[in-house]
Amino acid sequence: MIRKKKTFDLLLYINSFFCLVENGHLDVTNQKKLQFELSKFLTDNLPGYQIYCSSFHRHFFDVKNLAKHRIDIVLKNKINNELIAINLNVLNKGTMNDELFKCVQNIKYMEQLSDIGFNKAYCLCLSLNLDYCVGNRKDICKYFQKSKIIHGKIYRDKNIDDRYFEIKKRYKIKWIENNNDTYFYLLEMKKGKKK
Repeated sequence: MIRKKKTFDLLLYINSFFCLVENGHLDVTNQKKLQFELSKFLTDNLPGYQIYCSSFHRHFFDVKNLAKHRIDIVLKNKINNELIAINLNVLNKGTMNDELFKCVQNIKYMEQLSDIGFNKAYCLCLSLNLDYCVGNRKDICKYFQKSKIIHGKIYRDKNIDDRYFEIKKRYKIKWIENNNDTYFYLLEMKKGKKK
């Protein structure tokens, strides 16, 4: 009998991480704090991986002209050199269209990283403001408030400017409630797999 190889499931670790956040053991009120606390948590719980923070993708693959340059967290398996990228967003204050457009930029970037050779790529977003998750806006917010499929050209604000990212695969935001005040989602991009 052939045993199926266990696959890495980041969501299990993220759920455990946010249990610590919910119990007040960790402060993740901005992106730098989230990056620090999550990378420390993963280092403590994934001894088979090397953890890199704020790494340029060119450190792993010499490719130019991607949607971004830096990866917030990279996990590298010490045995088989599997590469996993995680980019983070923390939504709290600011212009909603700008903040959500950064989330779409991360989705595009993670798609590109999975295309150039990363085994898996993830977008993790933490919302400290319920307005990002629930509402009836029809602009870019509809992808995050109403879970409309993210696919094709996603504009920052079609009525004001023509900035957009073109998303190849299909993604749907599913917010997970951490407690009454915070929500998060985790999107996974797998190499060569259509969503």
